[in-house]
Amino acid sequence: MKLFLHLVTVMLALATANADSKKRSLIQWKPYDCSNPLTLPEQQFEVSQFAKGKYRVDGGMSEGHFNCIYIIFQAANSLESAAVPEALESTFTIKGQKVTWRRYKTVIEGRPIIRQEALLPNILPHQKQGSDSDYIWLRIDADSQKIIDQLTPVAEAILQDAA
Repeated sequence: MKLFLHLVTVMLALATANADSKKRSLIQWKPYDCSNPLTLPEQQFEVSQFAKGKYRVDGGMSEGHFNCIYIIFQAANSLESAAVPEALESTFTIKGQKVTWRRYKTVIEGRPIIRQEALLPNILPHQKQGSDSDYIWLRIDADSQKIIDQLTPVAEAILQDAA
């Protein structure tokens, strides 16, 4: 019995260590977006920058620009989409600031998806250069709630690590 408990303890320790593994991304934030390193979970995720202040995190479930995380630095304090009355809300905290996710169903390029998004002031350390990076639009466009549930903690951790 002691051997079994010891084995379970070791397996849990290894699983926890692997779950917390981080790597520095090959592509890094621009200093005016964030001056701290961009880190990702050790397995399956990579970043691309597709325009000034626009980053996309792809993982094993990504399909083109769906089922991935977008981190978009912008000047305006507004989301690109209109208010959605049936949106569900949840929160997370970064640097002591409460951030609200909103989640709703929509159709993008003829494809029904679940969009989860949050807008927050850019509280990450950065070299201020105009107002282009004053806000962060965090967005996930996914085929299912299961994918949203997998990508949400990754998106939150990326910002937490950058803070």
